[in-house]
Amino acid sequence: MLSNAPRGRDHLFGDLIGKLDLLRIECSKCGRSGHRLADLLMRYGRNEKVFAFTEEVTANCARKQGRSDNDPCGAVFPDPPRVL
Repeated sequence: MLSNAPRGRDHLFGDLIGKLDLLRIECSKCGRSGHRLADLLMRYGRNEKVFAFTEEVTANCARKQGRSDNDPCGAVFPDPPRVL
């Protein structure tokens, strides 16, 4: 369970306002970095789930498309557990 979140609640982009300027999406394998929160809010709105856009962000990942268990996509979101 992520801290400061009511039990069973999905985290929304609006929950990050004032806590982050950049939502980092890191992958040591492909060098992904992050997205400006303001851009995400404009694109998805404040009531969209934070992890709902994971598929879109990593859609061009060759490791994900290959679905290999030996070399999986390594994209992670390091910030939300610390800020939500």
